[in-house]
Amino acid sequence: MDRGIKNIIKEHSQLYVRIQKLDNFIYNEDTSHINKADFANLCIQLAAMRQYEKCLIARLNNAGVIFGNGLYHECVAAVNTEEDVEENNKEDEQ
Repeated sequence: MDRGIKNIIKEHSQLYVRIQKLDNFIYNEDTSHINKADFANLCIQLAAMRQYEKCLIARLNNAGVIFGNGLYHECVAAVNTEEDVEENNKEDEQ
C-alpha cells in the first residue's frame, strides 16, 4: 500500500476517534455548564470534522480502500455482472 494512503488512513483514524468523542460529549453529556456560544461552536466544529472525514473517505475510496465498522479494507477486485453476462452470451453463441 502506498505511503500516502497509509498517512490518510492514520489521519482518518485519528479524526474518527475525535469525532466519536465530540459527538458523545455533545449528545450524551451534561453541557448545561457550557456557554451557549461555545456549545454552538462545538456543534459547528463537529459538522466541519464530519465534512472533512467525508473528504478523507472519498480519497481512500478513490485509492480502493473502503472504511466501515471501524475497519479499513483494500479492494483487490470487483465483480462486474454486466460484463459477465455479455461474456457468457458470446460463449453460448460460439
